[in-house]
Amino acid sequence: WIIKSLTKNDPALAGEFGKSIPMVLLQAIHTGKLKAFDWATNKAIPSAEIYTWQRPVDTVAVYNDQGEVVKYTALPYKRRSEGIHLLRIYQDWYFDLSTAMFLSVINWIELLEEVHSSSGLLIGSRPVCRIYY
Repeated sequence: WIIKSLTKNDPALAGEFGKSIPMVLLQAIHTGKLKAFDWATNKAIPSAEIYTWQRPVDTVAVYNDQGEVVKYTALPYKRRSEGIHLLRIYQDWYFDLSTAMFLSVINWIELLEEVHSSSGLLIGSRPVCRIYY
């Protein structure tokens, strides 16, 4: 899943060499180049929230200069591109009788991340977001 393309094919990809596809997609969503949607509700995900969308939250103490607890704040765990291990592609297939060929049309792509138990055991996958094609 590492981007390896010749510069002569698409010079715009030169800055993406060596990056994983999930990393490039998450960065494109974060910068607003791609729009991501929640897979369950189909509502748009704000681009600034893609790394924290539906992630677990932990309560962290905020201390002052004397080391005393001032307040508690909730911080979500950030999503890492290494945790996205699958792409699910939804497509429609058509058979053209005149040419006797199958044609496929991609409808959307879903990024799937690993789900781990509290002890770190891998228990499955779940969609992060949906990107309409």
